[in-house]
Amino acid sequence: MMLKAGALYYAILVSFLVALLSGFLMINIRFHHFHTQNLIQSQRLERNIKSALVVAKETLSAYNSNQAVSIDLYNDEADVVMVTKKQWGGFYLLKAEASWRQVQHSAIEMCGNDIFCDEPVALYLADKERYLSISGNTNLKGNCYIPKLGIRRAYIEGASYTGKEMIHGKTQISKSSLPEIDPLFPAANRDYLTGSNFMADSLVAISRLLKSDSITNSFYQKTVIFYSDLWISLANKSLKGNIRVVSSRGVTLGNKSEIRDIIVYAPKIEVESGFTGTVQLFATDTIIVREDARLLFPSLISILATKSKNPYIEIEKKCKISGDIVLLAQNGSNTQAECDLDEESAINGRIYCDGKLQIKGTINGSLYCTGFILRTPSSLYENHLLNVTIDFPSLSKYYSGAGFFKVSDRYKAIKWLY
Repeated sequence: MMLKAGALYYAILVSFLVALLSGFLMINIRFHHFHTQNLIQSQRLERNIKSALVVAKETLSAYNSNQAVSIDLYNDEADVVMVTKKQWGGFYLLKAEASWRQVQHSAIEMCGNDIFCDEPVALYLADKERYLSISGNTNLKGNCYIPKLGIRRAYIEGASYTGKEMIHGKTQISKSSLPEIDPLFPAANRDYLTGSNFMADSLVAISRLLKSDSITNSFYQKTVIFYSDLWISLANKSLKGNIRVVSSRGVTLGNKSEIRDIIVYAPKIEVESGFTGTVQLFATDTIIVREDARLLFPSLISILATKSKNPYIEIEKKCKISGDIVLLAQNGSNTQAECDLDEESAINGRIYCDGKLQIKGTINGSLYCTGFILRTPSSLYENHLLNVTIDFPSLSKYYSGAGFFKVSDRYKAIKWLY
């Protein structure tokens, strides 16, 4: 029987549609395979980056700053991650980068010293041939290094020591000087304090800072520096990320400022009452944290070795600081360095004071100092503690400190940066 001519056209049309559908299916399968392969490789790169950062933190001291290091995870040249270390104030930034064909991944992690891998020191009081005298409700928990003369009970301002044991932990004899500071810690920040070298960063006119209410700079971008010869006020400013603020006079952080992760350098720094933020402060003369301020982890307060005759840090009443405090005095007998921690204030971290410390608050962590002073309405006492708590076991196990000690060579992640 003869088929009609229209049936042939119909058959051709069906064949074309089948071929077109088959082509679409093949393209879809190909695209799905490509997408799945990219997804698998992307997940692999993410795992490799996390693994490389773990490896890097175990050997971080061997890395040179701002120089990329290749980490071949399995020695097969297939899983290679480039890691770059950069010092950020008292902490370190680790940038990891990995790629496969067109797929690229990177991550930036802030890390600090793992202080729990070393001896859990609550107190290190340099031996200046004086007793350590305690009275009232003083509580020392953790290993303590004290002068050779030892520790004794004392009667101060109508209060005698109320406890049975004077130290809840091991006791050892201290040396005449404090444990050595890593010279890289002040060296990495000294140029910013002197305003002598901003070559690695992007210097931006201070007028932009003064005119803007909010500035955010990613850590994937070049560091932005705002520099001024005048006193800088950050009142009502929002500054976040990869930013350094430098003044040759001083800086004020207002109580309505929104500050996160930036670094401030100046001879004098004032943190207003009620301020809350995450910030690293570096000064050459004075840092004052006013009443009821909150410095969140990971913050840092530091006065580096300078020509100032009276470097001074004051933490007023009811302040909460989660981070480290470092006061490095100039070498020489004429320097009178002092740090004051007022009543109802608490430090969750470490204090390193190369000078005299007056403490009326609480330290959950470690304290290193060359001596204590206690001012009362009636007298001035040396190496006396009254109603003081220094409690290393109360410090969070997740705490990671600034890298100012030479003895620490283990590092721990703090947070991811963007």
